[in-house]
Amino acid sequence: MNCRFLTLIMLFWMVLVAWGVGLEVTCLGVSYYVDGKAGNDDWSGLSPIPGDPNGPKATIQAGIDAASDADEVIVADAVYMGQGNKDLDFSHNGRDPYRGILIRSANGPDKCIIDCEEEGRGFNFHSGESPEAVVDGFTIQNGKGYVEYVGDHPWLTGGAIRCVESSPTVINCVFQNSMVNIGHGAGGGVFCGDGAAMTLIDCVMRNNFVGCDITGGGGGGIYCGGVDSSVTVIRCHFSGNKAMYAGGAILLKGQDSEAILANCTIEGNTAGEGGGVCVWEGASAELVNCTLSGNTAVLFGGAIRCHTGDVDVENCILWGNFAGGDPEEISVDGDSVVDGTISVSWSLVAGGCEGVSQGSNGQLNWGDGNIDGDPCFAVSGSYEESQWAAGDYHLQSEIGRWDSNFYRSRELAGNDDVVNLRDFAEFCLSWGVVGDDLAADFDRDGMVNVSDLCMLALDFMGPSVARGRWLCDSVTSICIDVGREDTDWTGELWPHGKRINMGAYGGTANAGCSLSEAGSPADIDRDGTVDSKDFMAMADFWLVREYLLTADMNRDGAVDLRDWVWLVEQWGWVDSD
Repeated sequence: MNCRFLTLIMLFWMVLVAWGVGLEVTCLGVSYYVDGKAGNDDWSGLSPIPGDPNGPKATIQAGIDAASDADEVIVADAVYMGQGNKDLDFSHNGRDPYRGILIRSANGPDKCIIDCEEEGRGFNFHSGESPEAVVDGFTIQNGKGYVEYVGDHPWLTGGAIRCVESSPTVINCVFQNSMVNIGHGAGGGVFCGDGAAMTLIDCVMRNNFVGCDITGGGGGGIYCGGVDSSVTVIRCHFSGNKAMYAGGAILLKGQDSEAILANCTIEGNTAGEGGGVCVWEGASAELVNCTLSGNTAVLFGGAIRCHTGDVDVENCILWGNFAGGDPEEISVDGDSVVDGTISVSWSLVAGGCEGVSQGSNGQLNWGDGNIDGDPCFAVSGSYEESQWAAGDYHLQSEIGRWDSNFYRSRELAGNDDVVNLRDFAEFCLSWGVVGDDLAADFDRDGMVNVSDLCMLALDFMGPSVARGRWLCDSVTSICIDVGREDTDWTGELWPHGKRINMGAYGGTANAGCSLSEAGSPADIDRDGTVDSKDFMAMADFWLVREYLLTADMNRDGAVDLRDWVWLVEQWGWVDSD
């Protein structure tokens, strides 16, 4: 074994020890495990290793039943079907609801799937669960709600999740191909009603369906209705959902029902009214930094339909939506008793005021800062063989646009989908090589060196794929640096122009970069000076290999000596604005 190989082994080991490879963040309570491939419901579930008596449970419901307040249930990769893996209930068998249970997948929604087989829904929250009841990291598919009667009317609610009189939190989940299709169908993906207050964060809703075509139903993705019902939707993506009557992505209905949508993308959804969002009968909605594009309504409101409701739109982009076969972004009207009101400010609306259809008793408050023109999305979605193909709604920029669809493999040997010692051995053979498009040159600086070694170590014994990169375009979107002036912009990376962008990525690290030179890349804490606080902020992320960090000033996916040089050069800088 030569000296180069021994040296690299020592460096590799030092990096692994420094970063604590294999350490896990644990909950305050007990961890229970579920393994659909190797578990047994007769075991205690206290260990992820199969075997009597403490091996993992076989079904998700058994894991929930074993857990108590503040515990977590960790679900292994598998496709979960059948009894015990659908209609999941925190108060199963009449037990008191556990308000603090975290149910999470081990490796995210792509690998942990609840398939309801069109014979039930994923979760049923109905026992007063609080926001500390968390579901994290699942795909729920092929769900179908059950019929419930309200008077003489059959209601079919919540293809994937039903939530009544409860306030759970759902994070990083995918809802797909679920439906409600008879009677007063409501919520192809999620039904939220009867005093519920649900929160969804970083979720995807696609190809869900509400098939009823009578007044009262709708909400291909989400239905929120009933007195004092609310839903908060943050950084979620709706695409290809359909409601025969109203609200292709979301329907809000009923006095005191309300929704807050922030940094959401709503594309390619269809409905009779309100291809994207529909607000009815005294309900209210606030859309902040959302993008609505490619949505279609048969009658009114390609992007947004407001009938006897109240809608506030700010820092949003409404582009390329249709109603009745013609371009139309917004439709607003009321009745003889209640007006419909929509307020639009600091937003791009295709056609400007002409993109708004204003009916009887409909009020349009056209505020400051609205613009019209091509927003220059990276890629707009489109229909392919009657199915909606999702787009990429990052804003183009000559300085930098985040490409979240880029995949880069760090697996150099074999095809086992994990970075291991075989890949390390292959890496050693490339050490010190200079050239273009080298497989082991992960940071693309033209040489296989220590920086690449650190990136390999970070992924050691983990998935082999790294996602995302920065690109430069030939144009810069008119939606960059034109959002509301007093809105918090500090989540955007430099160059940021010290002003938020419009659209779904405004105010986030995914925002398109500005042509402005305002600010300093070394002002990590955004307080207008480069000083010891920025030094401490950099120290917190030192040697972290991750994109979209403020401390990664040169955007190469690592906080290292190159960023340190930037900090030193900018030391003492003070913002003159």
